[in-house]
Amino acid sequence: MATKDEIIEPSLKKSKLAEAKSSVTLSTAKSHVSVEPTSSPVVKVFNNIIQIPSSSNSQENMEKSIALFFFENKLDFSVARSSSYQQMIDAIAKCGPGFTGPSAEVLKTTWLSRVKSENYGNIFVSPCASQCVNQILEEFLKVDWVSRCIIQAQTISKFIYNNSSILDIMKKYIGGQDLIRTGITKSVSNFLSLQSMLKQRSRLKHMFNSPEYSTNCSYANKSQSMSCISIIEDNDFWQSVEECVAISEPFLKVLREINIFTRTHGMFKCNLAVEARNTIAPEVDPIQFDDIDMTSEWVEESENPSSMQWLDRFGSALDGNDLNTRQFSSSIFATNDNLFGL
Repeated sequence: MATKDEIIEPSLKKSKLAEAKSSVTLSTAKSHVSVEPTSSPVVKVFNNIIQIPSSSNSQENMEKSIALFFFENKLDFSVARSSSYQQMIDAIAKCGPGFTGPSAEVLKTTWLSRVKSENYGNIFVSPCASQCVNQILEEFLKVDWVSRCIIQAQTISKFIYNNSSILDIMKKYIGGQDLIRTGITKSVSNFLSLQSMLKQRSRLKHMFNSPEYSTNCSYANKSQSMSCISIIEDNDFWQSVEECVAISEPFLKVLREINIFTRTHGMFKCNLAVEARNTIAPEVDPIQFDDIDMTSEWVEESENPSSMQWLDRFGSALDGNDLNTRQFSSSIFATNDNLFGL
């Protein structure tokens, strides 16, 4: 007959063995716990603003992801009109779940050169007429009085485009148009914007002197507003604008002729030139884009930026019931927040 100690000993061994197995299982489980990547501040902000239920269909999830990509990288929404935009989406869809996009290095070193060679074939290095004209315009921008004129004009445009209510008033006075222009190069954008501002000179003066503007203490008494009014009323400034326009217009005209010739006669007989030639319209300025660049020096605040600068540019296009930009001013963005480079 087994003694009492002999009966207890196997039981203790089984208990210890069970504890050991439990410890191993717990350790293994911990080793398999995945650490979720930390979401960027932009992702957190976007998810707080636009909340799509988890039960939403794949179409909504896809559109939200695309919108987040545009939002986080401050991409111009007109990019979605490009023919290659839908081609990219179709190609990704064919790859199925788990597809990992190419890195920035692969895009730059491998695919950029390959795409260039496929579209342009053999490109012979020769002086480009449009490049030469653009360099002349760039040299003009280095002249002190021209540079000073550009900076003064940008002071006005930045103040307007970074205040939604003022932007609404401006568009009311100039017939719903934009004050600034975006050209095929930075220098072209500068001179096209000066042309536009000169064209709207009387309307701008009328706007800044109107009761609708001057009686609103929320912005009329600001230092930026005072600076804009001072510039608007400065005859020397407008004389400089007139001279800049007079100097640049002949060169802009040459650029237009070059671009029209290139589009109608083809460039290296590539597919891009054929597509441009077939879609060209006589009323379209060949050196100007339809949409303005909201990240240009004519809009982007480089000094003392507002924490809501990016969202304020939407103006009345935002539905106050969906997104009150003022309401989120202090809750989403702190004063030292460097989101979006603002």
